[in-house]
Amino acid sequence: MTENLGLSEKHDEEDPTVDEQEQDKFPSIKRNEKWVAPLGGRNITGQYDPRVNSYNRNTLVSLVQSEPTELDRRFMQSAQQLNREFPFNLYPNLGDPIGVMRPFIWTRIPSNASIFKEYSEDPSSGENAPHLEIIPGNESNQVLAVVMLLTPKSRGSIRLRSSNPLDPPLIDLGLFKHLFDVETLRIGVSRAVRFFSAPAWSDYITALFTPDPDTTPREIFNEAFIRGMAGSGYHTTGTAAMSARDKLKEGVIGPDLKVKGVKGLRIVDASVIPLIPTGHTQAPVYIVAEHAAELIREA
Repeated sequence: MTENLGLSEKHDEEDPTVDEQEQDKFPSIKRNEKWVAPLGGRNITGQYDPRVNSYNRNTLVSLVQSEPTELDRRFMQSAQQLNREFPFNLYPNLGDPIGVMRPFIWTRIPSNASIFKEYSEDPSSGENAPHLEIIPGNESNQVLAVVMLLTPKSRGSIRLRSSNPLDPPLIDLGLFKHLFDVETLRIGVSRAVRFFSAPAWSDYITALFTPDPDTTPREIFNEAFIRGMAGSGYHTTGTAAMSARDKLKEGVIGPDLKVKGVKGLRIVDASVIPLIPTGHTQAPVYIVAEHAAELIREA
């Protein structure tokens, strides 16, 4: 699993139980983690910031265990060559995740981009919030890039199938209900193509084997490639969403994490997060769990 916090502003938005003076979630992570060096004893100077980790808790965290591969080396060279577009970010978990950190790219669409005038206001939670994550990889003789949408406008739904509590619910992921999401992913694919067009890849990548997002007509690319190829990232959240203090009639649980209409039952997992995190879900769940522990201790 990858411990990624996303943007600090997003966590404040996700956790309506926290007062303004308590918005820094970083201590919640430090109460969980125990930093350990990667296997093999390699030199990790410049690969992490020793000041920001905890060293005496329970959850082991480390760098990527394997030695850098040829793909990794070219990946970091590409970040150096395109530093203005893809700046190196030593520690994205300090609340400003935009940039490149092996093996992830976190990137943001400029606030003055036409997409926000054409389709929607910016759905992100702040000017430092990434809209997209790009995860590179290689398979056989191909270099791959998984492009993840972090700030969708579309919303799914979950409904009871019947009065039988053992029946599975009716879940609609709601993918691509809003055109903003389709167009943002097209921009993400274009960013990935740009990253892999750096000189670092000149003798490594010979051709693009997918449609080119910059030359294929937008409608054709979006319909055939984006809608045809996209799917869930398997990190779903929000099926028992928390309501804000001023919207207690909404959501499954209240700000105290208690299920509405049920006595003595709290939910403490990714289902309570009302908005998709701008990062992976593991660390936000740690934050929710630490806050839940505080609520239970104070009850």
